Amino acid sequence: MGGPEDLEYVLRNSDILILSVVLTPETYKMIGRKELKLMKKTAFLINISRGQIVDEEALIESLKEGWIAGAGLDVFEVEPINPDNPLPTIENVVVTPHVGSGNYPPETVDYRMRFLIDNIMKALTGKGPNNIVDPELRYSSKAIF
Repeated sequence: MGGPEDLEYVLRNSDILILSVVLTPETYKMIGRKELKLMKKTAFLINISRGQIVDEEALIESLKEGWIAGAGLDVFEVEPINPDNPLPTIENVVVTPHVGSGNYPPETVDYRMRFLIDNIMKALTGKGPNNIVDPELRYSSKAIF
Protein backbone atom coordinates (compact mmCIF):
# COMPACT_ATOMS: atom_id res chain seq x y z
CA MET A 1 0.00 0.00 0.00
CA GLY A 2 0.94 3.60 -0.37
CA GLY A 3 1.40 4.15 -4.11
CA PRO A 4 -0.87 5.03 -7.03
CA GLU A 5 -1.46 1.34 -7.64
CA ASP A 6 -3.35 1.24 -4.32
CA LEU A 7 -5.86 4.00 -5.11
CA GLU A 8 -8.62 1.52 -5.91
CA TYR A 9 -8.11 -0.24 -2.55
CA VAL A 10 -8.19 3.08 -0.69
CA LEU A 11 -11.34 4.21 -2.52
CA ARG A 12 -13.20 0.96 -1.82
CA ASN A 13 -12.25 0.78 1.86
CA SER A 14 -12.19 4.36 3.17
CA ASP A 15 -14.96 5.87 5.24
CA ILE A 16 -13.40 9.32 4.87
CA LEU A 17 -11.07 10.13 1.98
CA ILE A 18 -9.01 13.27 2.53
CA LEU A 19 -7.29 14.54 -0.59
CA SER A 20 -4.07 16.38 0.15
CA VAL A 21 -1.95 16.01 -2.96
CA VAL A 22 0.01 18.31 -5.24
CA LEU A 23 -1.64 19.25 -8.52
CA THR A 24 0.37 17.66 -11.33
CA PRO A 25 -0.56 16.26 -14.73
CA GLU A 26 -0.90 12.87 -12.99
CA THR A 27 -3.26 14.14 -10.27
CA TYR A 28 -5.40 16.41 -12.49
CA LYS A 29 -8.98 15.10 -12.12
CA MET A 30 -7.58 12.09 -10.28
CA ILE A 31 -11.01 11.59 -8.70
CA GLY A 32 -13.68 11.27 -11.34
CA ARG A 33 -16.78 9.25 -12.08
CA LYS A 34 -15.02 5.86 -11.97
CA GLU A 35 -13.29 6.61 -8.67
CA LEU A 36 -16.41 8.04 -7.00
CA LYS A 37 -18.41 4.95 -7.97
CA LEU A 38 -15.78 2.77 -6.26
CA MET A 39 -16.29 4.54 -2.93
CA LYS A 40 -18.69 3.34 -0.25
CA LYS A 41 -22.16 4.91 -0.26
CA THR A 42 -21.42 5.93 3.33
CA ALA A 43 -18.05 7.54 2.51
CA PHE A 44 -17.15 11.21 2.63
CA LEU A 45 -14.72 12.95 0.29
CA ILE A 46 -12.72 15.86 1.72
CA ASN A 47 -10.62 17.96 -0.65
CA ILE A 48 -8.07 20.29 0.93
CA SER A 49 -5.53 20.21 -1.89
CA ARG A 50 -6.51 21.74 -5.23
CA GLY A 51 -9.91 21.88 -6.87
CA GLN A 52 -8.67 20.40 -10.13
CA ILE A 53 -7.88 17.11 -8.37
CA VAL A 54 -11.62 16.28 -8.46
CA ASP A 55 -13.86 16.28 -11.52
CA GLU A 56 -16.61 18.59 -10.21
CA GLU A 57 -19.24 17.38 -12.69
CA ALA A 58 -18.71 13.81 -11.53
CA LEU A 59 -18.73 14.90 -7.88
CA ILE A 60 -22.01 16.77 -8.32
CA GLU A 61 -23.55 13.69 -9.94
CA SER A 62 -22.21 11.41 -7.19
CA LEU A 63 -23.61 13.62 -4.42
CA LYS A 64 -27.03 14.04 -6.00
CA GLU A 65 -27.33 10.34 -6.86
CA GLY A 66 -26.03 9.04 -3.54
CA TRP A 67 -22.87 7.31 -4.73
CA ILE A 68 -21.18 8.80 -1.65
CA ALA A 69 -22.60 10.24 1.57
CA GLY A 70 -21.14 13.72 1.27
CA ALA A 71 -18.21 16.01 0.65
CA GLY A 72 -16.20 18.66 2.42
CA LEU A 73 -14.62 21.11 0.01
CA ASP A 74 -12.02 23.73 0.79
CA VAL A 75 -11.14 24.22 -2.88
CA PHE A 76 -12.91 24.31 -6.25
CA GLU A 77 -11.94 23.81 -9.88
CA VAL A 78 -12.37 27.55 -10.48
CA GLU A 79 -11.54 30.04 -7.73
CA PRO A 80 -13.01 32.26 -6.65
CA ILE A 81 -15.98 29.96 -6.96
CA ASN A 82 -18.46 30.78 -9.69
CA PRO A 83 -21.80 31.89 -8.16
CA ASP A 84 -23.54 29.40 -10.49
CA ASN A 85 -21.55 26.46 -9.09
CA PRO A 86 -24.16 24.16 -7.50
CA LEU A 87 -21.79 22.52 -4.98
CA PRO A 88 -22.40 24.97 -2.08
CA THR A 89 -26.15 24.47 -2.45
CA ILE A 90 -26.10 20.65 -2.31
CA GLU A 91 -27.38 19.49 1.08
CA ASN A 92 -24.65 16.92 1.73
CA VAL A 93 -21.76 19.31 1.00
CA VAL A 94 -19.84 21.47 3.44
CA VAL A 95 -17.66 24.23 1.99
CA THR A 96 -14.91 26.25 3.62
CA PRO A 97 -13.13 29.36 2.32
CA HIS A 98 -9.84 27.76 1.20
CA VAL A 99 -8.32 27.56 4.66
CA GLY A 100 -7.49 23.84 4.77
CA SER A 101 -3.84 24.52 4.34
CA GLY A 102 -1.86 27.65 4.61
CA ASN A 103 0.93 29.46 6.28
CA TYR A 104 -0.70 30.36 9.59
CA PRO A 105 0.91 31.09 12.96
CA PRO A 106 1.19 28.01 15.21
CA GLU A 107 -1.40 29.36 17.67
CA THR A 108 -3.96 29.64 14.85
CA VAL A 109 -3.27 26.09 13.71
CA ASP A 110 -3.47 24.84 17.31
CA TYR A 111 -6.79 26.62 17.86
CA ARG A 112 -8.25 25.24 14.64
CA MET A 113 -7.14 21.70 15.50
CA ARG A 114 -8.63 21.92 19.01
CA PHE A 115 -11.85 23.34 17.53
CA LEU A 116 -12.01 20.55 14.94
CA ILE A 117 -11.31 17.79 17.48
CA ASP A 118 -13.91 19.21 19.86
CA ASN A 119 -16.54 19.23 17.09
CA ILE A 120 -15.65 15.67 16.03
CA MET A 121 -15.96 14.47 19.64
CA LYS A 122 -19.32 16.21 19.97
CA ALA A 123 -20.56 14.60 16.76
CA LEU A 124 -19.40 11.15 17.92
CA THR A 125 -21.31 11.56 21.18
CA GLY A 126 -24.49 12.88 19.55
CA LYS A 127 -24.03 16.50 20.60
CA GLY A 128 -24.30 19.50 18.30
CA PRO A 129 -21.19 21.25 16.99
CA ASN A 130 -19.80 24.49 18.35
CA ASN A 131 -20.97 26.41 15.30
CA ILE A 132 -24.12 25.65 13.36
CA VAL A 133 -24.80 26.98 9.89
CA ASP A 134 -27.82 29.27 9.83
CA PRO A 135 -30.08 27.75 7.14
CA GLU A 136 -31.14 31.19 5.89
CA LEU A 137 -27.69 32.79 5.94
CA ARG A 138 -25.97 29.54 4.81
CA TYR A 139 -23.02 30.28 7.10
CA SER A 140 -22.30 30.28 10.81
CA SER A 141 -23.17 33.54 12.46
CA LYS A 142 -20.47 32.87 15.08
CA ALA A 143 -16.88 33.83 14.37
CA ILE A 144 -14.75 30.72 14.83
CA PHE A 145 -11.28 31.90 13.81
